[in-house]
Amino acid sequence: MLADKVLRLTILRIRLPFQNGITEDMLTREINAAMKARNLVEAEEGEPVIHMWFARDKGGNYGFVEFRSQTECERALLLDGINC
Repeated sequence: MLADKVLRLTILRIRLPFQNGITEDMLTREINAAMKARNLVEAEEGEPVIHMWFARDKGGNYGFVEFRSQTECERALLLDGINC
């Protein structure tokens, strides 16, 4: 359902280090690994991040992340301030 999909989206309001060549795939791997290492995932199999998109073409330094559940989306907020 569309309503369910909207609930699983969160906005990353962080400064993305584009100058270091970071990509959506790189940050996806880092978030997935950080969430697993901190036991923030609901299920061990699969990955919490479904999709990530950076707004480079809009001149911004932000992106969007879709998680497989609302709970994991909320738990990802606990990663605020991690270095990757």
